Amino acid sequence: MMKPIKKLVSFVLILTLFLCAAFAFTGCGGEKKEKVVIYTSAEDYRIEDLRARLNEQFPDYEIVIEYMTTGNHAAKLFAEGINTECDITHDLEYPYLAKLEKSGSLAELSQYDFSVYASDVAVSKYYIPEYRNGGAIIVDKQALDEKNLPMPASYEDLLKPEYKGLVIMPNPKSSGTGYIFLQSLTVTMGEEAALDYFDKLNENIIEYTSSGSGPVNKLIQKEAAIGLGMTGQAVTANNNGADFEILFFEEGSPYNMYGQGIISGKETREAVKNVFDFMINTYNREANNKFFPEQIFADGPGKVENYPQNIQYSDMGDTSPESKDALLAKWKY
Repeated sequence: MMKPIKKLVSFVLILTLFLCAAFAFTGCGGEKKEKVVIYTSAEDYRIEDLRARLNEQFPDYEIVIEYMTTGNHAAKLFAEGINTECDITHDLEYPYLAKLEKSGSLAELSQYDFSVYASDVAVSKYYIPEYRNGGAIIVDKQALDEKNLPMPASYEDLLKPEYKGLVIMPNPKSSGTGYIFLQSLTVTMGEEAALDYFDKLNENIIEYTSSGSGPVNKLIQKEAAIGLGMTGQAVTANNNGADFEILFFEEGSPYNMYGQGIISGKETREAVKNVFDFMINTYNREANNKFFPEQIFADGPGKVENYPQNIQYSDMGDTSPESKDALLAKWKY
């Protein structure tokens, strides 16, 4: 009698293990976790912060965050349309969001309260402001001191031969941060003069990075001395022990706006709506006091230790997607 019982027990055990493996998403409960897919162009340290907060807030969801550079992020969404696996597009600059809106790829968000945002922050009923990304000239003082080189005081200074092989910037074709420098100087100098300026600056450029975080990362790694990069990232690096000088030249700090939206058709899913609501109502406020405190909310800027105060912004001119496409078509590098 014992042998049949043992066989039955063994069969039940094997069946149980098989079922547990089949439903490994949530143990043996049998229910698959609700998955929410987020495309983002945020830097690594911000992605990890966002992932931790979402996993903490939504333990019953499977949160998938896929990083892409700004250009690749936008290109992927344009190619996939509403048939994408993406539920929420995050950390995408305004011109690309405007193009996605025109293509019908974004869900309408008119139910949200846009009065919480500052008066100079453009809003659309198809995407939500996330942060203002300001640019600066970031300098490794120690690297210049070692070469007995002076601190640059203008964009023209960056053309001097003594800075050859020391300057790094993001490629405007793949990086929104790179593009704001090109756009800003186009407004200030005129298009022809600005493109001529970057042709001359190219002689001193050691590398065009694919992402906006690249220049500061290269400065941290001692692979460059002067970077056209993000103010917020440079401040974070300084607060973590770096000793970078953050410079704003006469033309002011170039900047762009980043936002987030829901892919059309995905807004009907409760999990997507819950994650999106948490991001815009709670997490963006937290991030404004961690990473990019430049003002987007009506009640004032965020507060980040050692962040430059009273920043004067550049005139960014025409920020339409059509203007961006036309200017990038003339970029050579």
